Amino acid sequence: PFPSLPHATAARSGGALPTSLSTNWAGLAGTATAVQGAAGQWVVPKVAAVPASGYSATWVGVDGVGNTDLIQTGTEQDAGGAYFAWWEILPAPATVITQANGQPEPVRPGDRITASVQASTTTPGDWTITLQDLTRNWSFTQLEPYGGPGASAEWIEEAPTVNGVQSTPADFGTVHFAHTSVYTAGPTGTGWYATRLGRANEVALVNPAGTKVLALPSAPTPLSPPPGSPGQRFTVTYLTAPYPPADLHAARHGRAGVWLSWAPPRGTGGAPLSGYRVQLLHAGRVVRTLTTTLRTVKLPAAAVKGKGWSFRVQAVSIGNQTSHWTLPARLPAVHPTTLK
Repeated sequence: PFPSLPHATAARSGGALPTSLSTNWAGLAGTATAVQGAAGQWVVPKVAAVPASGYSATWVGVDGVGNTDLIQTGTEQDAGGAYFAWWEILPAPATVITQANGQPEPVRPGDRITASVQASTTTPGDWTITLQDLTRNWSFTQLEPYGGPGASAEWIEEAPTVNGVQSTPADFGTVHFAHTSVYTAGPTGTGWYATRLGRANEVALVNPAGTKVLALPSAPTPLSPPPGSPGQRFTVTYLTAPYPPADLHAARHGRAGVWLSWAPPRGTGGAPLSGYRVQLLHAGRVVRTLTTTLRTVKLPAAAVKGKGWSFRVQAVSIGNQTSHWTLPARLPAVHPTTLK
């Protein structure tokens, strides 16, 4: 079976999907107490021209899970060709990071970015926002007041709010995150520690109806970074529909029935497949739809007796992304006399 995903607010899913679903975030998020900073690195993705109205933002931040506070900094990549860096403290809007002449600092696909937000160690209530483009050799540092609770840290690929409206996510391909760390109290005192995030921290981006996954994080590695490690790494992948299955074949199996088989699709769209839908057609009309995790289906002869039967197959990913149906493949005729 392929049940619909629950709505994002239910924060639950089945199968191999993350347990947390969001209508605007995909990545890793961890709750804690007294988080005083978060840091990470990523490579600026190149977004596709379709959908033309697509937006994406890649960032690291503190708070925002279970509260309306959030301090963050990152890069934005939009289908219209805009690439820039920014910082934001809710509820104020994002501020573009600019050069001395007022022009945005240059950001291009493939740039390696390192970013952090950190509470001041000398002035309570002040936080330092830092973002560096290691490829283009520029850096930004800003000191700002922030009074959030420090209850979570995040490393996120987001479909941002644009002009007060939730945007359509841009096709960003795959974003590579690394060096995830938090500034907090630890075994050797307050300092920077590599994250130890796992499956429970993964967040998948779903459509507004909560029925389809649009972006999916990979599992963070290594699961238990050793002391002194630079942190974990993971990816976030924009999901597309799988390719259709191939090489449909139907063959008689004695008097017992008919075997249907097919080859796997040549691409899964970025997420593992959960299975296949198979439709039986008679004279071009859909008579029955089956679901299976296998690539073979055995049909009793009585179920497809006579002529004019065909079948087609659709691949389904774990995120409920579906391929086009294949062209129908004809079944061999099953005559009533063979059913005795």
